[in-house]
Amino acid sequence: MIATLSLNWLVVMVVIVVVMLMPAIFSRHLMPVIIALIAFGLARFYGTNRPAIARCVVKSLAITAVIMVIINLLNYLGWVDNHLSNPEIPYITGLILFTTIAPVAVLIYLRHRRVKWPIHSLFKLFSDEDHLQIFILAATSVVLAVGQWLYYYNVYINVNFNNRDWLLFNLTPLIFCLASIPAMMARYLRINRSITAVYVGAKGKTIVRVFLIADNRTVLAPDKFGSMDTPYSFTAENPDQQSVIDYLRSRSIACEETRYLFTGVTCDGLSPIHLYVAFVPTFPPEAKSFALDDILGPLSAKISTELAFEIIVVKAISIACRTYNIDGSRRYQLEEYHTSFCLNDLRIPNIDYNDARWIEIARRHDRHFFRRIINTFANILTLNRI
Repeated sequence: MIATLSLNWLVVMVVIVVVMLMPAIFSRHLMPVIIALIAFGLARFYGTNRPAIARCVVKSLAITAVIMVIINLLNYLGWVDNHLSNPEIPYITGLILFTTIAPVAVLIYLRHRRVKWPIHSLFKLFSDEDHLQIFILAATSVVLAVGQWLYYYNVYINVNFNNRDWLLFNLTPLIFCLASIPAMMARYLRINRSITAVYVGAKGKTIVRVFLIADNRTVLAPDKFGSMDTPYSFTAENPDQQSVIDYLRSRSIACEETRYLFTGVTCDGLSPIHLYVAFVPTFPPEAKSFALDDILGPLSAKISTELAFEIIVVKAISIACRTYNIDGSRRYQLEEYHTSFCLNDLRIPNIDYNDARWIEIARRHDRHFFRRIINTFANILTLNRI
Protein backbone atom coordinates (compact mmCIF):
# COMPACT_ATOMS: atom_id res chain seq x y z
CA MET A 1 0.00 0.00 0.00
CA ILE A 2 2.86 2.38 0.73
CA ALA A 3 4.26 1.61 -2.74
CA THR A 4 0.82 2.28 -4.25
CA LEU A 5 0.64 5.69 -2.58
CA SER A 6 4.08 6.54 -3.96
CA LEU A 7 3.10 5.33 -7.42
CA ASN A 8 -0.13 7.35 -7.38
CA TRP A 9 1.66 10.58 -6.60
CA LEU A 10 4.44 9.85 -9.09
CA VAL A 11 1.98 9.11 -11.93
CA VAL A 12 -0.09 12.23 -11.27
CA MET A 13 2.92 14.54 -11.10
CA VAL A 14 4.41 13.04 -14.28
CA VAL A 15 1.08 13.52 -16.09
CA ILE A 16 0.91 17.18 -15.02
CA VAL A 17 4.51 17.74 -16.12
CA VAL A 18 3.83 16.14 -19.52
CA VAL A 19 0.75 18.32 -20.04
CA MET A 20 2.68 21.43 -19.04
CA LEU A 21 5.41 20.65 -21.60
CA MET A 22 2.98 19.88 -24.45
CA PRO A 23 2.97 23.39 -26.00
CA ALA A 24 6.64 22.88 -26.94
CA ILE A 25 5.78 19.68 -28.83
CA PHE A 26 2.18 19.79 -30.10
CA SER A 27 0.06 22.47 -31.73
CA ARG A 28 -2.83 23.98 -29.79
CA HIS A 29 -5.25 22.14 -32.10
CA LEU A 30 -3.74 18.72 -31.33
CA MET A 31 -3.23 19.25 -27.58
CA PRO A 32 -6.88 18.68 -26.53
CA VAL A 33 -6.85 15.33 -28.31
CA ILE A 34 -3.61 14.24 -26.61
CA ILE A 35 -4.87 15.39 -23.21
CA ALA A 36 -8.14 13.51 -23.69
CA LEU A 37 -6.20 10.37 -24.62
CA ILE A 38 -4.06 10.73 -21.49
CA ALA A 39 -7.19 11.06 -19.36
CA PHE A 40 -8.67 7.98 -21.01
CA GLY A 41 -5.45 6.00 -20.55
CA LEU A 42 -5.19 7.05 -16.91
CA ALA A 43 -8.80 6.01 -16.30
CA ARG A 44 -8.16 2.61 -17.88
CA PHE A 45 -4.92 2.19 -15.91
CA TYR A 46 -6.68 2.65 -12.55
CA GLY A 47 -9.99 1.06 -13.51
CA THR A 48 -13.15 1.68 -11.50
CA ASN A 49 -11.47 1.62 -8.08
CA ARG A 50 -9.45 4.80 -8.53
CA PRO A 51 -7.81 6.65 -5.64
CA ALA A 52 -9.03 10.19 -5.00
CA ILE A 53 -6.04 11.89 -6.60
CA ALA A 54 -6.38 9.78 -9.77
CA ARG A 55 -10.10 10.61 -10.02
CA CYS A 56 -9.23 14.28 -9.65
CA VAL A 57 -6.66 14.28 -12.44
CA VAL A 58 -8.78 12.20 -14.83
CA LYS A 59 -11.75 14.56 -14.45
CA SER A 60 -9.55 17.66 -14.61
CA LEU A 61 -7.81 16.52 -17.81
CA ALA A 62 -11.15 15.74 -19.45
CA ILE A 63 -12.54 19.18 -18.55
CA THR A 64 -9.31 20.84 -19.66
CA ALA A 65 -9.53 19.14 -23.05
CA VAL A 66 -13.14 20.29 -23.48
CA ILE A 67 -12.27 23.89 -22.54
CA MET A 68 -9.39 23.90 -25.03
CA VAL A 69 -11.66 22.61 -27.79
CA ILE A 70 -14.24 25.32 -27.03
CA ILE A 71 -11.59 28.07 -27.07
CA ASN A 72 -10.13 26.74 -30.34
CA LEU A 73 -13.61 26.67 -31.86
CA LEU A 74 -14.42 30.21 -30.71
CA ASN A 75 -11.07 31.39 -32.00
CA TYR A 76 -11.74 29.73 -35.37
CA LEU A 77 -15.13 31.46 -35.61
CA GLY A 78 -13.49 34.79 -34.82
CA TRP A 79 -15.29 35.32 -31.53
CA VAL A 80 -12.05 35.47 -29.54
CA ASP A 81 -9.93 37.57 -31.92
CA ASN A 82 -11.28 40.85 -30.56
CA HIS A 83 -9.92 40.03 -27.10
CA LEU A 84 -6.47 38.78 -28.15
CA SER A 85 -3.54 40.67 -29.59
CA ASN A 86 -2.15 37.39 -30.90
CA PRO A 87 -4.83 34.81 -31.82
CA GLU A 88 -2.07 32.21 -32.14
CA ILE A 89 -2.01 32.11 -28.33
CA PRO A 90 -5.73 31.80 -27.48
CA TYR A 91 -5.07 29.99 -24.22
CA ILE A 92 -2.30 29.12 -21.77
CA THR A 93 -2.10 25.45 -20.88
CA GLY A 94 -1.09 25.84 -17.23
CA LEU A 95 -3.71 28.51 -16.61
CA ILE A 96 -6.52 26.27 -17.82
CA LEU A 97 -5.13 23.11 -16.18
CA PHE A 98 -4.74 24.45 -12.65
CA THR A 99 -7.93 26.50 -12.86
CA THR A 100 -9.68 23.20 -13.61
CA ILE A 101 -7.82 21.09 -11.04
CA ALA A 102 -8.49 23.55 -8.20
CA PRO A 103 -12.31 23.25 -7.96
CA VAL A 104 -12.32 19.55 -8.88
CA ALA A 105 -9.74 18.75 -6.18
CA VAL A 106 -11.56 20.83 -3.57
CA LEU A 107 -14.88 19.07 -4.29
CA ILE A 108 -13.29 15.60 -4.20
CA TYR A 109 -11.46 16.48 -0.96
CA LEU A 110 -14.70 17.58 0.70
CA ARG A 111 -16.63 14.52 -0.50
CA HIS A 112 -13.89 11.92 0.01
CA ARG A 113 -14.76 9.43 2.76
CA ARG A 114 -11.92 7.96 4.73
CA VAL A 115 -11.87 4.67 6.55
CA LYS A 116 -12.47 5.34 10.24
CA TRP A 117 -12.42 1.88 11.80
CA PRO A 118 -10.71 -0.43 12.67
CA ILE A 119 -7.97 1.86 13.91
CA HIS A 120 -4.96 -0.38 13.22
CA SER A 121 -5.72 -1.27 9.64
CA LEU A 122 -3.28 0.00 7.04
CA PHE A 123 -6.33 0.47 4.85
CA LYS A 124 -7.09 3.45 7.08
CA LEU A 125 -3.56 4.74 6.60
CA PHE A 126 -3.99 4.40 2.83
CA SER A 127 -7.32 6.23 2.99
CA ASP A 128 -5.92 9.04 5.14
CA GLU A 129 -2.87 9.47 2.93
CA ASP A 130 -5.04 9.43 -0.20
CA HIS A 131 -7.09 12.18 1.42
CA LEU A 132 -3.95 14.11 2.30
CA GLN A 133 -2.63 13.83 -1.27
CA ILE A 134 -5.78 15.37 -2.70
CA PHE A 135 -5.56 18.11 -0.06
CA ILE A 136 -2.01 18.99 -1.12
CA LEU A 137 -3.01 19.00 -4.79
CA ALA A 138 -6.10 21.13 -4.08
CA ALA A 139 -4.23 23.70 -1.98
CA THR A 140 -1.39 24.00 -4.49
CA SER A 141 -3.75 24.27 -7.46
CA VAL A 142 -5.77 27.01 -5.78
CA VAL A 143 -2.63 29.03 -5.05
CA LEU A 144 -1.28 28.56 -8.59
CA ALA A 145 -4.62 29.33 -10.23
CA VAL A 146 -5.18 32.52 -8.22
CA GLY A 147 -1.60 33.68 -8.77
CA GLN A 148 -1.69 32.97 -12.50
CA TRP A 149 -5.03 34.72 -13.03
CA LEU A 150 -3.83 37.80 -11.15
CA TYR A 151 -0.74 37.87 -13.37
CA TYR A 152 -2.82 37.23 -16.50
CA TYR A 153 -5.12 40.20 -15.89
CA ASN A 154 -2.59 42.68 -14.52
CA VAL A 155 0.72 41.89 -16.22
CA TYR A 156 0.39 39.45 -19.11
CA ILE A 157 0.33 40.87 -22.65
CA ASN A 158 -0.98 38.56 -25.36
CA VAL A 159 1.67 39.39 -27.95
CA ASN A 160 4.21 36.69 -27.26
CA PHE A 161 5.25 34.34 -24.49
CA ASN A 162 8.32 35.94 -22.84
CA ASN A 163 10.61 34.54 -20.15
CA ARG A 164 8.63 36.09 -17.32
CA ASP A 165 5.42 34.52 -18.62
CA TRP A 166 7.10 31.15 -18.97
CA LEU A 167 8.45 31.47 -15.42
CA LEU A 168 5.03 31.93 -13.84
CA PHE A 169 2.84 29.80 -16.08
CA ASN A 170 5.23 26.90 -16.64
CA LEU A 171 8.39 26.89 -14.55
CA THR A 172 6.76 27.47 -11.14
CA PRO A 173 4.29 24.55 -11.50
CA LEU A 174 7.06 22.36 -12.92
CA ILE A 175 9.30 23.09 -9.95
CA PHE A 176 6.51 22.13 -7.54
CA CYS A 177 5.72 18.90 -9.39
CA LEU A 178 9.34 17.81 -9.69
CA ALA A 179 10.25 18.81 -6.13
CA SER A 180 7.18 17.10 -4.66
CA ILE A 181 8.14 13.70 -6.09
CA PRO A 182 11.27 13.09 -3.95
CA ALA A 183 9.58 14.82 -0.99
CA MET A 184 6.59 12.45 -1.08
CA MET A 185 8.82 9.44 -1.76
CA ALA A 186 10.85 10.33 1.34
CA ARG A 187 7.64 10.71 3.32
CA TYR A 188 6.40 7.24 2.39
CA LEU A 189 9.81 5.72 2.96
CA ARG A 190 9.74 7.19 6.46
CA ILE A 191 6.22 5.84 7.03
CA ASN A 192 7.25 2.42 5.75
CA ARG A 193 10.21 2.30 8.12
CA SER A 194 8.11 3.39 11.09
CA ILE A 195 5.47 0.69 10.62
CA THR A 196 6.21 -2.05 13.10
CA ALA A 197 6.47 -5.75 12.41
CA VAL A 198 2.92 -6.44 13.60
CA TYR A 199 1.64 -5.24 10.24
CA VAL A 200 3.36 -8.09 8.44
CA GLY A 201 0.62 -10.46 9.63
CA ALA A 202 0.76 -13.78 11.40
CA LYS A 203 -0.71 -16.25 8.89
CA GLY A 204 -4.25 -15.83 10.15
CA LYS A 205 -3.42 -15.89 13.85
CA THR A 206 -4.32 -13.08 16.21
CA ILE A 207 -1.57 -10.67 17.21
CA VAL A 208 -1.68 -9.54 20.84
CA ARG A 209 0.07 -6.37 21.99
CA VAL A 210 0.43 -5.92 25.75
CA PHE A 211 1.42 -2.77 27.61
CA LEU A 212 2.62 -3.03 31.20
CA ILE A 213 1.49 -0.16 33.41
CA ALA A 214 2.65 0.66 36.92
CA ASP A 215 2.62 3.97 38.75
CA ASN A 216 1.40 5.74 35.57
CA ARG A 217 4.40 4.48 33.59
CA THR A 218 4.83 1.86 30.85
CA VAL A 219 7.68 -0.25 29.53
CA LEU A 220 9.12 0.54 26.08
CA ALA A 221 12.06 -0.90 24.15
CA PRO A 222 13.51 -0.48 20.64
CA ASP A 223 11.81 -2.65 18.01
CA LYS A 224 13.43 -4.11 14.87
CA PHE A 225 13.20 -0.71 13.15
CA GLY A 226 14.76 1.20 16.04
CA SER A 227 11.47 2.78 17.14
CA MET A 228 10.33 2.63 20.75
CA ASP A 229 7.40 0.25 21.28
CA THR A 230 6.08 -2.31 23.72
CA PRO A 231 8.39 -5.35 23.92
CA TYR A 232 5.48 -7.61 24.86
CA SER A 233 3.58 -9.15 21.95
CA PHE A 234 2.68 -12.67 20.85
CA THR A 235 0.37 -14.55 18.51
CA ALA A 236 -2.41 -17.00 19.42
CA GLU A 237 -5.40 -18.70 17.86
CA ASN A 238 -8.03 -17.32 20.24
CA PRO A 239 -6.37 -15.05 22.81
CA ASP A 240 -8.13 -13.93 25.97
CA GLN A 241 -7.13 -12.40 29.27
CA GLN A 242 -5.88 -15.74 30.58
CA SER A 243 -3.57 -16.15 27.61
CA VAL A 244 -2.17 -12.69 28.33
CA ILE A 245 -1.60 -13.63 31.96
CA ASP A 246 0.08 -16.89 30.93
CA TYR A 247 2.30 -15.06 28.46
CA LEU A 248 3.42 -12.58 31.11
CA ARG A 249 4.02 -15.38 33.63
CA SER A 250 6.26 -17.12 31.11
CA ARG A 251 8.36 -13.96 31.24
CA SER A 252 8.32 -13.89 35.06
CA ILE A 253 5.87 -10.98 35.21
CA ALA A 254 3.01 -11.14 37.72
CA CYS A 255 0.14 -8.78 36.95
CA GLU A 256 -2.61 -7.52 39.24
CA GLU A 257 -5.14 -6.89 36.49
CA THR A 258 -5.41 -7.17 32.72
CA ARG A 259 -7.76 -5.34 30.42
CA TYR A 260 -8.71 -5.69 26.78
CA LEU A 261 -8.94 -2.33 24.96
CA PHE A 262 -9.80 -2.78 21.29
CA THR A 263 -9.19 -4.82 18.15
CA GLY A 264 -7.80 -3.89 14.75
CA VAL A 265 -6.53 -5.82 11.75
CA THR A 266 -3.27 -6.13 9.86
CA CYS A 267 -2.80 -4.71 6.37
CA ASP A 268 -3.70 -8.04 4.74
CA GLY A 269 -6.98 -8.07 6.63
CA LEU A 270 -6.36 -11.62 7.84
CA SER A 271 -4.79 -11.17 11.25
CA PRO A 272 -6.64 -9.35 14.05
CA ILE A 273 -4.63 -7.22 16.47
CA HIS A 274 -5.81 -7.24 20.11
CA LEU A 275 -4.56 -4.50 22.39
CA TYR A 276 -4.28 -5.29 26.12
CA VAL A 277 -2.96 -3.45 29.16
CA ALA A 278 -1.65 -5.23 32.23
CA PHE A 279 -1.28 -3.45 35.56
CA VAL A 280 1.68 -4.70 37.58
CA PRO A 281 3.08 -3.71 41.00
CA THR A 282 6.63 -3.36 39.69
CA PHE A 283 8.42 -3.64 36.38
CA PRO A 284 11.11 -6.24 35.59
CA PRO A 285 14.54 -4.98 36.74
CA GLU A 286 15.94 -4.87 33.21
CA ALA A 287 12.96 -2.96 31.76
CA LYS A 288 13.02 0.75 31.03
CA SER A 289 9.80 2.54 31.90
CA PHE A 290 8.52 5.91 30.70
CA ALA A 291 5.81 8.28 31.88
CA LEU A 292 3.18 9.58 29.49
CA ASP A 293 4.81 13.01 29.60
CA ASP A 294 8.03 11.42 28.37
CA ILE A 295 6.25 9.63 25.53
CA LEU A 296 4.40 12.75 24.42
CA GLY A 297 7.45 14.92 24.97
CA PRO A 298 11.16 14.10 24.53
CA LEU A 299 10.49 10.54 23.31
CA SER A 300 7.75 11.47 20.83
CA ALA A 301 10.09 11.54 17.82
CA LYS A 302 11.28 7.98 18.55
CA ILE A 303 8.10 6.06 19.32
CA SER A 304 6.60 3.76 16.69
CA THR A 305 3.70 4.83 14.51
CA GLU A 306 1.70 1.98 16.03
CA LEU A 307 2.19 3.27 19.56
CA ALA A 308 1.52 6.87 18.53
CA PHE A 309 -1.74 5.80 16.92
CA GLU A 310 -2.84 3.85 20.01
CA ILE A 311 -2.07 6.73 22.37
CA ILE A 312 -4.07 9.19 20.26
CA VAL A 313 -7.03 6.83 20.07
CA VAL A 314 -7.23 5.78 23.73
CA LYS A 315 -6.69 9.37 24.87
CA ALA A 316 -9.44 10.70 22.60
CA ILE A 317 -11.89 7.97 23.63
CA SER A 318 -11.10 8.31 27.33
CA ILE A 319 -11.68 12.06 27.27
CA ALA A 320 -14.80 11.72 25.10
CA CYS A 321 -16.35 9.14 27.45
CA ARG A 322 -15.86 11.35 30.48
CA THR A 323 -17.01 14.53 28.73
CA TYR A 324 -19.96 13.36 26.62
CA ASN A 325 -22.80 10.87 26.73
CA ILE A 326 -23.09 8.18 24.07
CA ASP A 327 -25.62 10.37 22.19
CA GLY A 328 -23.05 13.15 21.92
CA SER A 329 -24.54 15.46 24.56
CA ARG A 330 -22.26 16.92 27.20
CA ARG A 331 -22.24 15.28 30.63
CA TYR A 332 -21.58 18.61 32.31
CA GLN A 333 -22.99 21.93 31.13
CA LEU A 334 -19.72 23.70 31.76
CA GLU A 335 -17.92 24.78 28.61
CA GLU A 336 -14.72 25.37 30.55
CA TYR A 337 -14.73 21.76 31.86
CA HIS A 338 -11.84 19.81 30.36
CA THR A 339 -10.61 16.37 31.33
CA SER A 340 -7.03 15.15 31.27
CA PHE A 341 -5.61 11.73 30.46
CA CYS A 342 -3.06 9.51 32.15
CA LEU A 343 -2.13 5.85 31.79
CA ASN A 344 -3.90 4.93 35.01
CA ASP A 345 -7.16 6.11 33.42
CA LEU A 346 -7.12 2.84 31.49
CA ARG A 347 -8.35 1.20 34.70
CA ILE A 348 -11.70 3.02 34.45
CA PRO A 349 -14.12 0.14 33.86
CA ASN A 350 -17.03 1.86 32.09
CA ILE A 351 -15.10 3.01 29.02
CA ASP A 352 -15.54 0.84 25.94
CA TYR A 353 -12.50 1.49 23.74
CA ASN A 354 -13.81 -0.90 21.09
CA ASP A 355 -16.94 1.18 20.41
CA ALA A 356 -16.39 3.23 17.24
CA ARG A 357 -19.13 5.66 18.32
CA TRP A 358 -16.72 7.30 20.76
CA ILE A 359 -14.32 8.00 17.90
CA GLU A 360 -17.17 9.69 16.04
CA ILE A 361 -18.04 11.79 19.10
CA ALA A 362 -14.40 12.78 19.55
CA ARG A 363 -14.15 13.70 15.86
CA ARG A 364 -17.44 15.64 15.93
CA HIS A 365 -16.36 17.79 18.84
CA ASP A 366 -12.76 18.15 17.70
CA ARG A 367 -12.50 18.83 13.99
CA HIS A 368 -8.73 18.47 14.10
CA PHE A 369 -8.76 14.99 15.64
CA PHE A 370 -8.27 12.97 12.46
CA ARG A 371 -5.95 15.64 11.05
CA ARG A 372 -3.74 14.99 14.06
CA ILE A 373 -3.77 11.28 13.29
CA ILE A 374 -2.70 12.00 9.69
CA ASN A 375 0.01 14.38 10.90
CA THR A 376 1.32 11.63 13.16
CA PHE A 377 2.66 9.84 10.09
CA ALA A 378 4.34 13.01 8.82
CA ASN A 379 5.93 13.88 12.15
CA ILE A 380 5.44 12.08 15.47
CA LEU A 381 6.24 15.40 17.18
CA THR A 382 2.59 16.24 16.53
CA LEU A 383 1.90 14.37 19.77
CA ASN A 384 3.38 17.32 21.65
CA ARG A 385 0.36 19.39 20.63
CA ILE A 386 -2.35 16.88 21.57
